[in-house]
Amino acid sequence: MPISLFIAGDVVPRINSAESFKVNGERIFREIKPYMKAADMAIANLEAPVITGNPSPIKKSGPCLHTSASTVEVLKEAGFTTLTIANNHFFDQGQAGVEATIDICNRHGIQTTGGGKTYSQARRPLVSECQGKRIAVINACEHEFSVATNEHGGSNPLDLIGMQEDISAVRRDADFVVLIVHGGVELYQYPTPRMKRWYRHFVDLGADVVVNHHQHCMNGYETYRGKPIFYGLGNFYFPQLEGTPRYESWGYGYAVSLTLGEDIHFDMVPYRQDGDGIVLRDRDVFRKEMELLNLPIADDYLLQQKFDEHILNNENSMKEQLLPSFLRGRLLSGLARRGLLGKMYKGRHVFALKNKLNCESHQEMLMRLFAILTK
Repeated sequence: MPISLFIAGDVVPRINSAESFKVNGERIFREIKPYMKAADMAIANLEAPVITGNPSPIKKSGPCLHTSASTVEVLKEAGFTTLTIANNHFFDQGQAGVEATIDICNRHGIQTTGGGKTYSQARRPLVSECQGKRIAVINACEHEFSVATNEHGGSNPLDLIGMQEDISAVRRDADFVVLIVHGGVELYQYPTPRMKRWYRHFVDLGADVVVNHHQHCMNGYETYRGKPIFYGLGNFYFPQLEGTPRYESWGYGYAVSLTLGEDIHFDMVPYRQDGDGIVLRDRDVFRKEMELLNLPIADDYLLQQKFDEHILNNENSMKEQLLPSFLRGRLLSGLARRGLLGKMYKGRHVFALKNKLNCESHQEMLMRLFAILTK
């Protein structure tokens, strides 16, 4: 008998909206709840670690998120059976947040995958039996501040060799392998050329389905060797903070309903977030949007062109980010807006930077240096 899966993107009810999430949970998920309830396994990405006391944020760049135990209760009631926790915020509250999240999910009978109290636990795939078949779910995220190390727990880091080992190990015993990755460029509606190469390679290694989230916007999808690859689901439930820039793409996304049997079939469930929760969208409009997003995925040249355009549109901010903080400020921002910052990235300096970032050994040294500096 086929296995049915429902996979959704990022869920982030921050602590200041967690109580509202608890009170309004039934209304938030009302329209989409039948899809979760009908699935043998319903999966979402919990991107804010649970805390039980006062916040204890780690030192990092970017926001430190957290939520309350009531979030897990609401997701359980909505019909979710499994939460992926490999994402760039899972370690935001340190080891305490990691342990509290896993313990509270266990207490409510929700399975987790992609995170652990130790590195070895974070690497461990989730293997479940559904309809007499064994399904393995592997969850990993790109390297930011959340990844587990030999010194502390956290998220399963996305690594080509590690992924090959993990897919090969579960492929021997599992009937189906589902890979869920948290990665990509935020607010960019296409996979990077690297993502396309890597995700197709994961299918070559034995993954039956590859699903990605993180970008806060919808990406397209493709079928490769008969296996679906979804490059970006968009947010599932992630209210924007008041006073922050408003992005139209932030409130739109889709979930995936999968049927795993002799063949793999899927249905995409489009929705938008609004004040009343998650509202289903017109499928004809969504289908046309997907057709446009899929065009570059089918053409390597066009996909590279889109990526280059995105980089050039963000050239000044990227250059500014490479400078130490004491050099930034109004003056430097003014130079960047006038296009004068580029003069600092010419000649031998830019070639030296390229060499440090391109060469695997130089890159490894830099990564280790920053790991030591940020301990």
